[in-house]
Amino acid sequence: MAPQAAVGVDTEFMRERTYYAQLCLLQLGTPGLSVCVDPLAIQSLDPLRPLMSASATCKILHAARQDLEVLAPVVGNVAPVFDTQVAAALVGFPAQVGYAELVSRIIGVELHKSQTRTDWSRRPLSAAQLDYALDDVRHLPPLREALGERLERLGRKDWFDEEMALLAGESYSVDPDLAWLPSRRLRIWTRTGSVSPASWRPGANGARSAPIVPAAGSFRMPPCAISCCRCRAIGATWRACESCRKGSAPTAARSCWS
Repeated sequence: MAPQAAVGVDTEFMRERTYYAQLCLLQLGTPGLSVCVDPLAIQSLDPLRPLMSASATCKILHAARQDLEVLAPVVGNVAPVFDTQVAAALVGFPAQVGYAELVSRIIGVELHKSQTRTDWSRRPLSAAQLDYALDDVRHLPPLREALGERLERLGRKDWFDEEMALLAGESYSVDPDLAWLPSRRLRIWTRTGSVSPASWRPGANGARSAPIVPAAGSFRMPPCAISCCRCRAIGATWRACESCRKGSAPTAARSCWS
């Protein structure tokens, strides 16, 4: 795919029960070829680093920030980027327009949503799951072409280039103290002050040096912590569920319940 002028990129990941998002599948698509790469089946994605950083190959993503965050530790810097959601917003679509809606309105293809809630970490993946994943990159090259034409016609290409420059300038490394599920501002208040949930991992230094995909047996968030985050109980005193008070959560976290 390296000789291509542009390649669609998408990821499937899980972040509910690990400190960092766990990359489960990487999809790449060009006008003539779409493939899935299984990062759980191979030791390293380093062979993709030259493609991801090749200045001659534009990487097309939709709502790129989360994908770039997930990809940064395993393939490095991804650039240059064409974010179809940003481009769509600049030509008159809603600011948070979804990929499926964009494909429907611009290309006229209706995408199925049967695998929206699937567990991408489980193997083997079914044919339906793989087809769903490939759909996420099949239509990115024609979307880029259509949106690029509209940006030029409306005289907004410079605006888009400025947005992509800002996106490229962001840091996608994750502070272990902030590696907290969808809501990274949550802190747990104890009698001695606040602690970050990331510090629950045995050894503060261990949290900072932990791999993106934690080793088997590494500590996972207790269920009530996930529920608390999903309810966005940010800044409030957190009371654990009965099972955690009985010992499933680490001592550092239980100190506020005794």
